[in-house]
Amino acid sequence: MAAGVRNLCVESWKAAFGENGKVEVCRYIVEVASYYTSQSKVNNHSVREAACHCMAELCSKIAVLGSEFKDPIKPYLQNLVDALVCCFKDGCWQVRDAACVAISYFYTTFNEELQNKNTLVDMWIAHLSDNINHVRQKSAQAIAHVLRG
Repeated sequence: MAAGVRNLCVESWKAAFGENGKVEVCRYIVEVASYYTSQSKVNNHSVREAACHCMAELCSKIAVLGSEFKDPIKPYLQNLVDALVCCFKDGCWQVRDAACVAISYFYTTFNEELQNKNTLVDMWIAHLSDNINHVRQKSAQAIAHVLRG
């Protein structure tokens, strides 16, 4: 069900913005960052998980394109990462899983700007012993992603 919703959103986004979607996200970054962080705190694990995926895409598909796209995100960087750290401690494993991956994108893309990097590494290491196999696997992948980055 979630994949169907995601696919519909992607197609709607392409129909509305074409190739200018990344520019529009940067243009409205105040609203985008505020919305993503607010949704990471709602009382619905599926919404929190989706917010983590959205934040991951903000970093992995937009910020990585260079300073033109990275610079608009910088003022909201700490709020986004703080929201992901909260999700990384979530009671729902799907939320922890999505946050784990998202944080690795921020860590590699904004390495110089991030504060408390050791805390993030400690969290990944701690999640290597999570009771959910998938979370352990994603934590190992996040550590590998950071080391490659």
